Amino acid sequence: MKGFNGFLLTMCLLVISISYSQNFEKYDADGDGKWNSDEFTSYYKNGFNDWDTNRNNKIDEREFFETTFDQSDIDDDGYVKDTEWNDGINNSYGDYADTADFDRFDKDGDGKLDTQEWKQGFTDSGWFQNYDTDQNGYIDTKELNDGLFQAFDADGSGYLDEDEYNDHEDFFDNW
Repeated sequence: MKGFNGFLLTMCLLVISISYSQNFEKYDADGDGKWNSDEFTSYYKNGFNDWDTNRNNKIDEREFFETTFDQSDIDDDGYVKDTEWNDGINNSYGDYADTADFDRFDKDGDGKLDTQEWKQGFTDSGWFQNYDTDQNGYIDTKELNDGLFQAFDADGSGYLDEDEYNDHEDFFDNW
């Protein structure tokens, strides 16, 4: 029975891996094994609506921080705990905070961040402002796509390769 369970687990992992690979390849329009910003935008064309919760075609600071909080709350319990925090440091907001900031953000000392602690902690970090490139107080579709693309392009090559895509599979999985 052990052998069968191991085989079943291996097959499940293989199917998941192939599924991610096919998704990546589907949007690799020029077939070069990496995404440029236009290919990323094509893949994420409906993603803006997940951020623009009031449907006014722009993302304000509240929407930005609520969405980033929700993306970081991997277990969907309404809090970002230290393990989720550390995952985010490695995969999304590491340019704006570090591991030690968790305790500074956790104002009530309960070992987890709620949405208010999250927003207060990141307000002066420059994270929102980095995406809001025209500094008008809102993020539009292009700014969001450009900001996400740059955040996911870990090596700064101007392309997302399949490894960078896989490094953010939790994010891509939520689309």
